[in-house]
Formats: sequence, structure tokens, C-alpha cells
Amino acid sequence: MEVERLYDWRLNIDQVLEMQRWLQDRVSRSERVTSPRFIVGVDIATGKDGGMTSVATMVPSYPRLGLVEMAVAQGEFDFPYILELLSFRDPPLILGVCGKLSVAPDLILVDEQGVTHPRRMGLACHLCLLADTPTIDYAKPRFCGSHCLLGNKPGGYAEMLGSGENIGVAL
Repeated sequence: MEVERLYDWRLNIDQVLEMQRWLQDRVSRSERVTSPRFIVGVDIATGKDGGMTSVATMVPSYPRLGLVEMAVAQGEFDFPYILELLSFRDPPLILGVCGKLSVAPDLILVDEQGVTHPRRMGLACHLCLLADTPTIDYAKPRFCGSHCLLGNKPGGYAEMLGSGENIGVAL
């Protein structure tokens, strides 16, 4: 996977906030993927006391869902844990483990916010820009926005609204 170097990773908090505002206008919400073949799932696990972090990726083929490849890496963060700024803490480790993959993904799934972020620039959006690959977040719990009650029926969904715009879907 090719990674676009948009800026130097070593930014202070004020620079990160400015970078988030600059990057948010570059995020496309168009549906570019019509028939993905390789989907990369990414997740991060960090101990309660911080320290060493594990990042794992899994690549199933689609629609067969057979395992194509997986990779795991460990490392430490160079940026503090600040909920609204995780998109600047996590990418170096995530992109490092994705760089171990031999297949180029058509789609990335990540357990973190995307446009359902107060500045519409969560980790999923950031990864999309850095990897130039469409990315979907499946984050929980809700970070911002609201939706109507889903009910008890399987398959229920509702549009998630934030500042009067559709920013996602609740399932």
C-alpha cells in the first residue's frame, strides 16, 4: 500500500488542530468503491497503562470472505491520548503494519471515527487520505451527532445527523 506523506508527523497540539481543519476539506464522501476485492480490517489494542500497543490487520477476499493475509505489529505512540486527536496518534503504527501486506486494499475498515467526529476528521478520514484508499469506520460509541431510535428489528438503521448534515448511519 502506498502512503501519501501529507506533512511531518511531529506536530504539536495547535498544529494538529490546524492540520485537521486543513485536511477535512480534502475528504471525499463519494462512493468510489463499487466492487471491492480486498478489504483490510484494522484494529489497535493498548494496555490500560499505555506503553506497548498492538496493531492487527486482516485481509479477506470479497465476496468469498476467505482469508488472504494478515499482519501484526507492536510499537509505542509518539503522540498523547486525546480522544478528538486519535487520527494523529494512530496512523504511523497502522500504516506500518499495512505496509507489511502484499496486497493493495480496495477498502479499509477501521474501529474509529471518520466524519462522525466533531471536526469531521477522525481516524478513518485520515487513513483514507494517507493511504489514498476508501475507508469506512464502524465506530462505537457515538462521538457526536444524533439519530432516532432503531427499534428491536434486525437490520434496523437510522441516519446519523450532526450540525444538520448526514454524517453516518447507526445500525
